[in-house]
Amino acid sequence: SAPLTGENGISKTFTINGYGDRFSWSPAGDYLAISSISGGKNLHIYSFDSTNNTFSLVDDVAIFDATKAFIAQWSPSGKQIAGTSQAANGSGAEVAVFSFDGKQLVELEGCRYETTSDATAIEWAPDGKWFSVLGGASVSAIFKFDGAKTENSNALANGAYRRGGVWSPDGRFFAV
Repeated sequence: SAPLTGENGISKTFTINGYGDRFSWSPAGDYLAISSISGGKNLHIYSFDSTNNTFSLVDDVAIFDATKAFIAQWSPSGKQIAGTSQAANGSGAEVAVFSFDGKQLVELEGCRYETTSDATAIEWAPDGKWFSVLGGASVSAIFKFDGAKTENSNALANGAYRRGGVWSPDGRFFAV
């Protein structure tokens, strides 16, 4: 557990062993996902006690046993996390969806996707039924997610490098 202190309501930084690459608060603000470019376990989930301003490690996993995790993004329900890592061969990325029950992360079967380009962004639609993975020329995709498995909708044509995008508030449109 690591206390946070700060002035004017702004807390000081919180660091973990290794390097924190991407950070994502759960929708309720009670958990923080940190993807790390350090080897070994590289996706970390911390609970946050806002009364005492402390973080406590809940679970950490190695995404695909890879060396680098790039992105971790909570679903709108806070029950899943989509994550990417560098592919095991060092070229490209792997994407997975994990369930989270408040105690541990479990990779969902049928939710793995591999690509030959690096992923740079994951964005969930507001209803949690879709998410996008953006990045290099062969990675950009929009996935349908039914709570248990993903399906590539092939809605984005490959060939363009996309660093990010955004869902409309009603989840009907995605701008890239």
